[in-house]
Parts: sequence; C-alpha cells; structure tokens
Amino acid sequence: MLAAEVTELLRNCSRVLDGTLGGGGHAVALLEAGVQSVVGVDRDPEALAAAALRLHDYAVAGRFSAVESNYASIGELPALENATFDGILLDLGISSHQVDDEQRGFTFRPGARLDMRMGRDARTDAADLLNSEDEATLTTIFKAYGDEPKGARLAREIVRRRGNQLFATVALLIATIIIRQRLELTSLWLPVLLIPQLLFALGAAWLIASLGVFLRDITQGIMLLLMAWMYLTPIIYPESIVPARFRTFINLNPFTSLIRSYRRIFLDGSAPDWRGLGYFTMFAVIIFLFGFWWFARTRKSFADVV
Repeated sequence: MLAAEVTELLRNCSRVLDGTLGGGGHAVALLEAGVQSVVGVDRDPEALAAAALRLHDYAVAGRFSAVESNYASIGELPALENATFDGILLDLGISSHQVDDEQRGFTFRPGARLDMRMGRDARTDAADLLNSEDEATLTTIFKAYGDEPKGARLAREIVRRRGNQLFATVALLIATIIIRQRLELTSLWLPVLLIPQLLFALGAAWLIASLGVFLRDITQGIMLLLMAWMYLTPIIYPESIVPARFRTFINLNPFTSLIRSYRRIFLDGSAPDWRGLGYFTMFAVIIFLFGFWWFARTRKSFADVV
C-alpha cells in the first residue's frame, strides 16, 4: 500500500526496518530507490518465503535479510540486538494472499475454518478461542481489538449458541452476527413445504424439457416468465406494500401462499398457512401430472425433430 509515498518518505535512509515484510513489495521499492539495506520482519512463514524468493539478489548482495517474528517483539530478538535504523515501516493489517487462501481462515467464504493465525507462534486459532473463552473475555476482544460497539451482545450470543453448535466455520459466525436470533422450532415444518415444491419442479422440468425440443428460443420466454414471477410473488417485498386493489391478483398466485408459509415458520414462529399451502399443493400436483403426461406424449417425436 502507498508504495510511492513510503519510498518518497524513506528513500534517504541508509538502513530501514520493515516490521511487516509481507511479500516484500515495500522492501523492493526501497532498495530500488537507493536505501542501502532493509531488514524485514514478519510472523507469517509463507510471506517470508515469498519475500526471500523475490529479494534473493539483494540478499546475496548483503542488502536484505529477514527474520521470522512479531514486530512487537523486535527488542527481544538476538538477531537484531544492538541494531540501529534510521527508518522504520509498519504496514498494518492482513494481506490479500492470506484472505485468498482458505486454509488460513481469514476468508468469508462458506465452509472455511476459522483459523486467523498470523504465524506459527500463535498456538490457538480463532475457532478454539470462540469455543473456549468466557463471555467477558470475548467481549473485551471484540471491543478492544475489533472496535465492535456491540461486543457484549455478540459475545453473549456466541456463548449461548455454542452450547449446541461449535463455531467451526466462518459461515456460522457470520450468520450469528447478522441474525442474532434463535431458529424457530416451527422451522421443522420445512419438509412439508418442500414436498409440493419438488412436485412442481419435476412437472415444470418435464414440460420445459419437452417444449425445448420443439421451440429453440424457449430460453428467452422462460427468462421473461421468471422476471414476471419475481414481481408477482412477494419474495423481495412484503405483502403489506401491495395496494389493496392489486392484492387479489397477488393472492391468485399460488407461490404467494408458499412464501407466506415460509415467513410464518421461519420468522413468525407459527404453523404454515394450511389453506394457502393446500392451494399451492393442488397447483403443484396439477403441474406435476400435466408435465409428466405431456413429456410422455411428446417424447416419441423427439428423434424426428432433433
């Protein structure tokens, strides 16, 4: 970061300590600008290896050396005892390489394990910390090191949830941070909602597969239908914002009843809308039977058309 500004500031130094060496980008820029020598310090052995390869020629010339350590412990390093510098650089934060590598546990990608250790000197990873520390300690960590104003609330929620599920993935932690609420017991009704959905999906798949043989441009029509379906179904908006004179048309849409039931079991903690679910189930069964009938009726003609 800010390589040009850093170089301009430190180019007249003779000996620079780069306390956060990383991949060696700042070190290269400083050495190319005329700094006599650079000593790099980093906790990450992978970063040190990359920097050593990149700065090999300068190391051979005696202008670069690297030490694996935390910059906060520089005063305790025998390798730097009595060393003097007229320039010191700290580029704080994590690198993109650490974020991109899922094994390092800094990423927000679903399924990645919470690790977040900067180097081999850290024995405890983030997952173990979240699963073992008490609420007061977690609160201090979130507030002091994460600048999280709601650190106490977050710590309390983590302690409550980990009694049933250990925090092993980043996805689970993010979900807790965003939602911060328990999963309603009524979510057990989910299979009841999925069964008619599956019937509809199978029927629609048979119908589209058959029509796709005879209508080459059916994809464009399906895209238009999907767009219309999104606007006519209260998925991305609440039913309450629909003007009264249009609600009849919204209620005629079978998927409105399905979405209403999803909201009831997940958000309201109540049973599905049985009347509406029955309406959708009847619709799904009709599509399932018609799709199967149509596919069976037309498949003999597939070879002739293709």
